[in-house]
Amino acid sequence: MNWLLLPEDEIDLVAFVTDELGLTQVLGRGWDRDGLPVRFGSQPREIVWWASEVGPILKMGDAPLPTDAKDAVMLRLNQEADPEGWADYVDSSRSPVIRFHRANWNQNGCLNPGLLQGMSVRLKDQPPELIRTLRQIERWLKSDGEKVNPFRHTINTPVPEPERLGALTAWARPHALDWIRSGGTVWPWNG
Repeated sequence: MNWLLLPEDEIDLVAFVTDELGLTQVLGRGWDRDGLPVRFGSQPREIVWWASEVGPILKMGDAPLPTDAKDAVMLRLNQEADPEGWADYVDSSRSPVIRFHRANWNQNGCLNPGLLQGMSVRLKDQPPELIRTLRQIERWLKSDGEKVNPFRHTINTPVPEPERLGALTAWARPHALDWIRSGGTVWPWNG
């Protein structure tokens, strides 16, 4: 499922997850000390919350050596991207975290939807209490949101609208919905 949020919507999301659900926001570049985005489109493109009652935060530098090609490639990419700091990155495959990949603008000026995820492992391999929290966040996002068909609010898509949207369904929070209704354009795929 895709999520359309503008910065004002993100502030509400951060408040719900930290204040109501009690998760701890993992801060990084691009955030002020209250855990709010410095500006839309700034780094980081992801908001990460830690469910401390489920387990500890584990760092990539403490992970065992990769046993498959996918993990080896991910490790190498992180090492090359940040040779000095990669070891301190949160290991999202071993830490109980919930991640929100923020909506962002593409080169056409369309808003790419955001994506809400748990740990970077298969859903069935994640702790049940983390999945329950993830579902609570989804319900909250829908509670003041509205389901939108992104193909009806876009320009220059390379493919026609599918008969059934399935995973392309998007939910817009109030500020994003107002923006769409005033003529804002949405890209059907998260980017």
